[in-house]
Amino acid sequence: MPRFDLSLYLVLDPDQSERSGGLMETARAAISGGVTIVQLRAPQWKKRRMTEAARALRTLLAPRGIPLIIDDHADVMLASGAEGLHVGQDDLSAEDARRLIGPEKILGFSAGNLKELRGTAPELVDYYGVGPVFATRSKADAGAAIGIAGLLCEGIGDTMRVSLTADPVEEVYAAKRILQACGIRRSGVNLVSCPTCGRTAYDMIPIAEELERRLADCKKNITVAVMGCVVNGPGEASAADIGVAGGKGEGMIFRKGKILYKVPQEKLVDALMEEIKKL
Repeated sequence: MPRFDLSLYLVLDPDQSERSGGLMETARAAISGGVTIVQLRAPQWKKRRMTEAARALRTLLAPRGIPLIIDDHADVMLASGAEGLHVGQDDLSAEDARRLIGPEKILGFSAGNLKELRGTAPELVDYYGVGPVFATRSKADAGAAIGIAGLLCEGIGDTMRVSLTADPVEEVYAAKRILQACGIRRSGVNLVSCPTCGRTAYDMIPIAEELERRLADCKKNITVAVMGCVVNGPGEASAADIGVAGGKGEGMIFRKGKILYKVPQEKLVDALMEEIKKL
């Protein structure tokens, strides 16, 4: 099997490539940008045209040690001499694909969740393409976006990188909050809040920010909720260990969805902190 590097994987689509001058020009630009592996995906093309394009691409890529992967069509891969095949959930099974292309070719497999991953024999597959992570307009049949949290909750991935337009220190806190929200890392307070609606009768943002500041060093593995109204807030946050729900001039402290007592709005944070000390 040829060596391959997945760090910069380009999927070449004829329709998408037209904006950049066509397949070959897009491939040349990708080579200049450091692409490490290229997949040819042309679902609307006849196989002869796809095979000719694959041969031309391989002539460009092979001397540079960049593998060419063919999407879906094992016969096009074999005819063009490409280095590998990529199949999806509705294509050849991993077993049939490996039987056709042999042990020396690269085999990639698409999966949208852990169930689909488990449906294949890992010893047959060289890499998995998981997603879409985010919504995309470049592939109409891509399926529902699963998001970063979706990957994490499925147990996919070993590390995470978060980029923000902010102080880099904030990226660490953001990553920790994502892991906490997924239930993967329980180290400190998981602070949650509602997105507000027409029932919200107070300014939640200063209260949420103040709680976040005060709880930054708290090591208790608890979930604290800041909710916008007293009508639905306690019930919607019933999974939280403790929380506040605001109203006009006053709010409520609740625990596991059950209201404990009312307090003036200006004392909400102090009252909640006192309850957290008791947990």
